[in-house]
Amino acid sequence: MNVEVGGKTTTLNFNGSTTVDQVVSSLKSAGVEASWDNTNKRLFVNVKNSGAANDFKLTAANPNGQTLLSNMKL
Repeated sequence: MNVEVGGKTTTLNFNGSTTVDQVVSSLKSAGVEASWDNTNKRLFVNVKNSGAANDFKLTAANPNGQTLLSNMKL
């Protein structure tokens, strides 16, 4: 998965044994705020500050990344 924040792109790599907590931690390391809602089985992602300079984008780097984004309801 690619995470772009304020024009900087970070590639995150996950596999079948990656936990939700590891995904959340990796997203935070990439510069976004992230949390998992276990009740609704949904990942929430945002940034601390508003404005165009703080825009973020999550994109799939490959089909597995697309599956991850879809499973996390993103």
